[in-house]
Amino acid sequence: MSLHPVRTLALVVAVLVLIAGGGIWIISHPTPSGIESSIDASTLGTDPSTTTTDVEQTQPSTEPAEPTDPAPRIAPRVEADIAAAGQTEVLVVFDAQLSGSDDEKRTQVQASIDAITSSLPSGSWSVLGGAPTVPVANLVIDQSALLALQQRADIKHVNSALDEFFPAEVSYDVSSSSDLGISANTDTMGAAGTGGALASGFRGAGTTVAVIDTGVQTDHPFLMRGSEKKTVGEACFAAYPGYTSPCPGGVPMTTTEPSKVGAGAPCPVDIITNGQKECAHGTHVSGIAVGGDGTGVSGIAPDASLIAIQVFSYKYSTNRITADTGDLNSALEWLYNRRADFPGLTSVNMSVGNGTKYTNTASCDVDYSSTKFFVQQLLNVGIATVVAAGNNGWTDGVSAPGCLSNVVTVSALTGGSGSDQRASYSNVGQPEDLSHPNGFNILFAPGTFNSSVPCDGYGFLNGTSMATPAVAGSIAVLRQATVADSFDLLRSTGGVVVGFEPPSVKLRNAIANLPGPPRSVVGNATGTQVAVSWLAPLVNAGTVTEYLVTALPGGATCSTLGLSCTVTGLDSTKSYVFTVNAIGSSGVGAGASTTTIAMANVPAIPTDYVPLIPARLLDTRSVFTGASTIDGNDLGCGAVGQGQTRTLDVEGRGGVPTEGVDAVAVNVTVVSPTASNFLTVYPNGTARPNASTINFVAGQTIPNMAIVK
Repeated sequence: MSLHPVRTLALVVAVLVLIAGGGIWIISHPTPSGIESSIDASTLGTDPSTTTTDVEQTQPSTEPAEPTDPAPRIAPRVEADIAAAGQTEVLVVFDAQLSGSDDEKRTQVQASIDAITSSLPSGSWSVLGGAPTVPVANLVIDQSALLALQQRADIKHVNSALDEFFPAEVSYDVSSSSDLGISANTDTMGAAGTGGALASGFRGAGTTVAVIDTGVQTDHPFLMRGSEKKTVGEACFAAYPGYTSPCPGGVPMTTTEPSKVGAGAPCPVDIITNGQKECAHGTHVSGIAVGGDGTGVSGIAPDASLIAIQVFSYKYSTNRITADTGDLNSALEWLYNRRADFPGLTSVNMSVGNGTKYTNTASCDVDYSSTKFFVQQLLNVGIATVVAAGNNGWTDGVSAPGCLSNVVTVSALTGGSGSDQRASYSNVGQPEDLSHPNGFNILFAPGTFNSSVPCDGYGFLNGTSMATPAVAGSIAVLRQATVADSFDLLRSTGGVVVGFEPPSVKLRNAIANLPGPPRSVVGNATGTQVAVSWLAPLVNAGTVTEYLVTALPGGATCSTLGLSCTVTGLDSTKSYVFTVNAIGSSGVGAGASTTTIAMANVPAIPTDYVPLIPARLLDTRSVFTGASTIDGNDLGCGAVGQGQTRTLDVEGRGGVPTEGVDAVAVNVTVVSPTASNFLTVYPNGTARPNASTINFVAGQTIPNMAIVK
């Protein structure tokens, strides 16, 4: 039996394919049963008490009216929606002095919510979800409840939970747009090339980027690390009224439950508007942040891990996708609540916008005060939220939620080989400094990348959506002691953008004074501890004042002035990766990691056959025709052509565990092929065997079963 189970299957087929889980899987053993940091609030926010074709620009094409400043206490949409429908979903922000642990804060918030709702007329309200750790209540209210809320002095704002957000990319023709060029890529920002961050070992080891978007094909080859997914967490909060939720079972998760494999799957990839694949967005964004291996076409932080969060609901009748404020808030809240599961979480990417223009943060912080709270609590524990500026072409404002004072807002650069210039589509506003006290924390980055798209494809997209993960990945690469430190390092070492104050990201400059990655990192496991050792970095070793070793999962650490230390208190039934960072006088240097180290009690030999209820894992047919898979992954990618291979991830799906599995039994069905041919199912990463799994003729529907490593 294999000591290192193959986690994916490869299929060579000539036609449409359906795959459903079979009767057994073979497993080697049963599945065994954050630190807060302060930030400089004055620097980043304040604490409130294809060739896939490009995805269509779904933001409004006409410039909406700029909101008044100060924003009203009751959002106008709330009153309008109640007048139209009799009730609406709202986010009520109230005064409350919270203290203590997260559980204690939830208790205090629940008491405030109970006090507020007890003052509302009977039958006029309902509560959605549980109590968060910030003073925000998610309610459904009618007119009488709204009038009662207006009478309470402790109610600061009543905002709509249903403001719509869309992916922030543009539908330029990538073959002819003047905004594209050879410098609009990783070379522009000093990631690739000689002396660039990737070649210098600054690749995001030990960090994690969360992508809140249209979902991610997590088993895309660009998002794999050998046979292992880069994705370490998934969640879904898509729940827009009147739309279909792509969450497993059509039910969004709660903000406290653990990660679910498959929850972050793309919305249906065959939703197409004006020729653009709407649901390609999240997979493309993820590839820019963490895709590849650092050579050739690569993401900015290829050694980082990924969290995929789906927030976009869809409607087939109109070929539209949308997310609302409540969805975004839930995703941010979930990341905060589950942060102990992801100790390497460094940045959160939101390449979304609503097309409403904000010229300063003052009114935006009121209109989206609930979102600001959820962003702030992430910021308080050292996690940056990075948001697209939007693609309306404004030079004096940005879209929401990029208008918030406590996010990093990203504008896009054009192509070409000359000086850095703003892309014509990109929004940009006044930067935050002494002359613009209500300005934005803006950075520029390239707006065009070749990256992953669903169905194992690749393609160029452009927009501030693409620039944003370049910055989220950069923050992972340069993770400093605080978010403010990371932002200031990027800002102080950035390049000049013609005609604009905010700088462009230049990673080659940012890493110049930081220690390089430690070398030859190895570990030796005994009992519940691992002794980790390494060699000093080749670059700026003389500036090193300390080495920090971090274990993933779990986040256990040790530190030393020497070249070895021991991480203790580990689980003897798990496997770990240990990342070593050199900390120098100028900041935190690049991380370098061990290979996966199995602890003493990790069984290696399969011993059991375990039956499962059959579950469909792949269906190449259109969702529009009724096709489905158990979790929305590997769905609707279209017929597989002669000689093509499609990779299918099986672990963690349909009851198959995420580890310890050596083989699976699968049922494979060929449906209405257009020609006679054969299909072979075999383990990914191995050569295709000569024997076929199914032989078929044109028009035939024929199944077969296979047991595959």
